[in-house]
Amino acid sequence: MSNDEKVLIAVRAKIVITSRLAGSYPSVDGITTEFMKNELTIQNAIHPPQISHVNRAFSYLKQEIEWVPQIMRLAQYPHGAFSHEGQMVDKPLLEKAKRILAHSI
Repeated sequence: MSNDEKVLIAVRAKIVITSRLAGSYPSVDGITTEFMKNELTIQNAIHPPQISHVNRAFSYLKQEIEWVPQIMRLAQYPHGAFSHEGQMVDKPLLEKAKRILAHSI
């Protein structure tokens, strides 16, 4: 990553976090993919009122939590990748489902 890219990462991450709070996933020069791939799970908060906003930004969406049991049930059958509601589910998505499950317990 170049120095120019490092300077912009905080700004781009803020866009991703704000958009996530609004329930959308923007594509900002690929930063969304990189941000989620790296599983950023920590954020500084200077004032107590910021805590609830940080917690909301790093919480999984209701739709994601509801998606997990369906995926885990279908993943019990050893058939490799499969389709669920028009989406291909393979190892990376199964790993995501496991992370969501671990964080939601």
